[in-house]
Amino acid sequence: MAGFNEFIMKTILYIASNITNSGGVSRVLSLKINYLVDKMNYNVHILSTNDKTSTPFFDFSSKVNFHYCPVRVNNISAFWNYKKYVQTTVNQINPDAIVVADNGIKSFFIKKWFPKNVCIYELHSDFDYFVNHGYSGLKKRVNRFLIKKNLAFFDKIVLLRKDNLDFIAKEKQVIIPNPLSFEPKEHSQLNNHRVIAVGRIVSIKGYDRMLKSWKKIVQKYANYVLDIYGSPSDEVDLKQLINEYGLEKNVFVHQPVQNIEEKYLQADFLLHTSYYEAFPMVFLEAMSCGLPIVCFHLPQQNLLIHNQNALVAQNENELTDYIFSLIENKALQQKLAQNAIKKSNEFRIEKIMQQWKNLFEKH
Repeated sequence: MAGFNEFIMKTILYIASNITNSGGVSRVLSLKINYLVDKMNYNVHILSTNDKTSTPFFDFSSKVNFHYCPVRVNNISAFWNYKKYVQTTVNQINPDAIVVADNGIKSFFIKKWFPKNVCIYELHSDFDYFVNHGYSGLKKRVNRFLIKKNLAFFDKIVLLRKDNLDFIAKEKQVIIPNPLSFEPKEHSQLNNHRVIAVGRIVSIKGYDRMLKSWKKIVQKYANYVLDIYGSPSDEVDLKQLINEYGLEKNVFVHQPVQNIEEKYLQADFLLHTSYYEAFPMVFLEAMSCGLPIVCFHLPQQNLLIHNQNALVAQNENELTDYIFSLIENKALQQKLAQNAIKKSNEFRIEKIMQQWKNLFEKH
C-alpha cells in the first residue's frame, strides 16, 4: 500500500461502533459518508460493531456497503475473533484508507494490525473525557495506557477542535469540525412557549440540573413546555426526576426522531446542560434552525458558541436567569437567533467535506 502522500484514494473503510443507533456520531457519519459516495464518488464500506440491529436509524445511501461484525468484544477470546474478522474484511475490501471512528479500546490496535495501510483516527469526544472519563477502574488504566502507546502510530488524528494531544506530533493532527445536518433557515416565530433539549438520557448530559432549573421556570411561566428527545438508558431515570420535581405537565420525553429539524422549528430555544462535549451536533442543528442556545460553559466551545448566539451560564442560578431572559426578552431572542443562523453557515457540509477530500487526496 502506498504511503499517505503518494496516491489519490478511492475506497474508504470506516470502522465504527453502533452505526445503527440514533446518537450524534451515527448522524455525523451518515451525513459525511453519504456526501462522499453521492457527491464525491468515493467507494465507502462501513464495518460496524456492537449493533443490536442491521437497520440504521439514519438514512445511508444505497451505495454504502455495510459489514456488521458478529463478535461482541467482552473477553480475550472475543478480542481475537474480532481481530480475525477485521483482518478478513480489510483483506477483502483492500481499502485505500481506513478511518477509525470507534473510540473504544479495541480501536487502538487497528494501525498495528495494518501497518501498510493509511489509517486515520477520528476522535469524536473531548480528549479529557476520552482519556479520563470513558471508563473506570482497571479499564480506565488500560485505556490510558493504550491511548498513549498506540494513538501516535496512526497516520492522522482528526479532531473536532484544537485539543491537548501533546504526545502526538502536530503535523499528524488535523482539525475538521462536524457539518450541518440541515440547510440554515430563518425561524418563522419564536413564540411557541416550547423549549427543546436533545441528547441521550445519560448522566453526562446533566438532565438533573436541567430539570432543577426548569422547575423554577414553570413556577412563574406555567404554560411553558420542555420537550426532551433522546434514547433512554439505565443511567438516568428521567421519569422519576420529572415526578420528583412535579413537572409532569411541563416536561415531555420523546424517543429520537428522524425529523428532528421539524421539532427544532417548533421550539423557542435550545436548552443544553451537558458536563462534557467535544463538538455538540445539537448546537449546529439548533443554530441552523435559528434557535438561540442556553447552556453551561464548556471548555473551548468558542468555535461554536459565544455571547452573540448563545447565553452561556457558569452555574445553575445563572442558567435559570438566562432562561428567564429569553422568555421575557423577545428582542434578545431574535438577535441571538439571527446570529445563530449566520454562525451556522461556517459549517455547511460542502465546506466541511472539502476538508475531508483534501485529507484523503493530499499529495
